[in-house]
Amino acid sequence: MNTPGWLAYIGDRGVHDAFSAKAYFHDKLVPTATAPDRGPYAIVRADTEQPIGTIGLYERPTLDVPDLGYALLPSAEGFGYAREASEAMLAFAEGKHQGRAAIAPLRIGAITVPVNTASVRVLERLGFTFQRPVILPHSDETLHYYEWCAIDS
Repeated sequence: MNTPGWLAYIGDRGVHDAFSAKAYFHDKLVPTATAPDRGPYAIVRADTEQPIGTIGLYERPTLDVPDLGYALLPSAEGFGYAREASEAMLAFAEGKHQGRAAIAPLRIGAITVPVNTASVRVLERLGFTFQRPVILPHSDETLHYYEWCAIDS
């Protein structure tokens, strides 16, 4: 949470010591983990079984659809892990969606800072399309909102 990429593209979450890490885990991550099928999930390399990042679908008060969010350790960036983990997360969500008697297509959003070209490329390769700029509460930064839609067959 304190790598240059996290700070530049996700933001400073105030996690700078063990006490604040424990508080963040309890206040922010535990509640999201209780939502079925959402995450957070660890991204783990299959060959080494080492955790290299995190991924999940998150409820955001400013979005009416789940938000795909992921982050990788710097040593894991640039190898296609974000795309691979995102593909798996979308397939998981789509399978869960189709297993229900859903009448609407599954829509998933993603937000990123426009200068995060690596994430923009991942989202576009996954089939997300740019929808509109957004400004989140308590922020003056303009982000880009992308959306992916799976239509039941």
